[in-house]
Amino acid sequence: MGESNMWSAREVGGISISLALTLCLAALVAGVVLLLLVTSYPIAHRNTLELLRQKTNVITKSLSARVRSHLDPAKTQVEHLDRLAAEGLLDISDRNKLSLALSAALSATPQISVVSFVSPDLEVLRAFRNRPDERVTLSDWSDDPGMRTTMLQHAALHEASWGSFFFAEPVGETFINVRKPVRHDGHFSGLLIAGVSIAALSEFLIELGDEYGGHPFVLYGEDLVMAHPVMATDLRHYPDVSDLQPLPSLYRFGDPVLSEIWSQKRNRDLEEGFPKALQVRAVEYLGKTYVFVFEYLFDYAERPLIIGSYQSFEDLSAEIDRLRLIPIIGLAVLVCGLVVTLILGRALSRPIRGIVNASARIRGLDIDGARRIRPG
Repeated sequence: MGESNMWSAREVGGISISLALTLCLAALVAGVVLLLLVTSYPIAHRNTLELLRQKTNVITKSLSARVRSHLDPAKTQVEHLDRLAAEGLLDISDRNKLSLALSAALSATPQISVVSFVSPDLEVLRAFRNRPDERVTLSDWSDDPGMRTTMLQHAALHEASWGSFFFAEPVGETFINVRKPVRHDGHFSGLLIAGVSIAALSEFLIELGDEYGGHPFVLYGEDLVMAHPVMATDLRHYPDVSDLQPLPSLYRFGDPVLSEIWSQKRNRDLEEGFPKALQVRAVEYLGKTYVFVFEYLFDYAERPLIIGSYQSFEDLSAEIDRLRLIPIIGLAVLVCGLVVTLILGRALSRPIRGIVNASARIRGLDIDGARRIRPG
């Protein structure tokens, strides 16, 4: 009798067969789902953060490379002209040959908008890209004290160097210039100057922003804007842009978020999560957090160029927010799995209960009461 009770048709070890199967299957499904959640969520979270860091790094590096590719050829070109003069392949005293050489430099270097040669007596020969009516001009700047000072400063120099910005009112554009002293037989013979428009940089920022998102920018020092998507158009509508100030002020510029880059309302904990190779500032503005990622370039102009981009942290964290769906999806899978296991448990328990019932009747010698068990 004791053995017969142990193998009753309803229970095994005090638990119904249907419940035992359901619990076993449910435990198996729950274990698998929880294991996947425990292992996949931290990895997905870490990978997403790494992708965000890489994204900001790519934007900054792409912008830095573009600035260099836009400015470096101008320096290379004036150095090339100086080398031709030093090797006797270019006679700078021959205006016709020099005019052709300056025009050829424009053709070879689309970044350059104007290239000039200034003689020691301040006679200036200039070749222009965007002036079809006066492609080459000859001017007397002997009454310009600024140019005289520039010539005195470069008379003792040998290497090319970047000068200040200047604003060309006729075309409404700001230019940066690179200067290379020309020497013949060891004596200062003049100054080559190439002017590069910065409008093309602003046009590139539009493309970069469309491709990677965010708001790219280039600052000249900490208080002037050198390139920005809105600067791809005419600069004459900025009231403070002039010959005296060829770049708009950061604080009067039409980007209120960018003007907060040096704000002291910072989220330093958030800043710690970004690559140490980049400068990062997380700034609070109007109830939102904006992340600025940038780097310094010291090879150009008299002040450092600050190159970077910014985004609201809400935009940056959108990918992280989507990770929160993983536990919800996992819970849904778990619930569905439990329902399926309940159904399977009940289905699998029926033939087993039949076997147990038949075994119990046979042990009790109730052969007639034992049902025939159908295969399958």
